[in-house]
Amino acid sequence: MTMEVRRMRRRVLLLSAAMALLLTIALPAGAITNGQPDGNNHPYVGLAVFDYDHDGDPATPPVPGWRCSASLLSPTVVLTAGHCTDGAEVARVWFAEIVQGNPEYPFGGSTSF
Repeated sequence: MTMEVRRMRRRVLLLSAAMALLLTIALPAGAITNGQPDGNNHPYVGLAVFDYDHDGDPATPPVPGWRCSASLLSPTVVLTAGHCTDGAEVARVWFAEIVQGNPEYPFGGSTSF
């Protein structure tokens, strides 16, 4: 085995060890659980509810399916993640700090801020 091959193997081994070490110390994603309203600190961030066709019958209206955050870009344009719109027929967006108690908000409850 030549010296060059040994050096290459050593580099690959060191790189593999470094990657393994990085993977073991990686922190989990910081999802927000039981968050609190922050007042008016983010006035252009809203909550979008996406409705979908649950039964394939055009005579029945779509039902609420999922929620995503959304950013207001202009009075008529809202930006959200692309995966949020997959399968959605209708979207409704709220910019109120608390939607709890709003009769149009479909996911009411004591923790629905």
